Amino acid sequence: MTLFKWTGDNSHSFEFEAVGYQYKAEQLSEEADEDLEWVVIQVTGENQSAAWCHSDPCLCTYDLVSFRNWLCNVVKEPHEKKLWMARWEPYIEVYFMEASADWYHFAIVLHDMLSAHGGGQGATVLHLQVLENQHQLALRSLDAAIKRLPCRSDQGKAIAATGSDRLHVIQIG
Repeated sequence: MTLFKWTGDNSHSFEFEAVGYQYKAEQLSEEADEDLEWVVIQVTGENQSAAWCHSDPCLCTYDLVSFRNWLCNVVKEPHEKKLWMARWEPYIEVYFMEASADWYHFAIVLHDMLSAHGGGQGATVLHLQVLENQHQLALRSLDAAIKRLPCRSDQGKAIAATGSDRLHVIQIG
């Protein structure tokens, strides 16, 4: 299920999909709370020199909640540049750069398995201008993914509810 697709400068595009849980609940023991939360993410990207599609179990269910909340709030405070990234597998960094009357500028840095190179090598930066309606569609799509892939462990539910230490929003500059 594609969550959203954004486009930008120099033929840059970014498509983000939450494929599903990495493990079925019945495959794990009761002690494996953290493993219940891993979600396989697929990123399809394009820039002036390459097009690629890679997937990796690099986000947890509560990272989707964190990303959705950040994406909603960051545009309300456009005077501050901010960064969002997942805690455990920081393969995706999303920077809010600036806003204008009808669009938002984001820079997305894809590392290792999700980069254009894949295979754990290097990073790829995409610069994207996102129209307000694309931003709203991304929020609705993330809401649907969170409902489809809810937190399954008590620990994951608590993290998602409180936004505790896994909520990585960093002030830049």
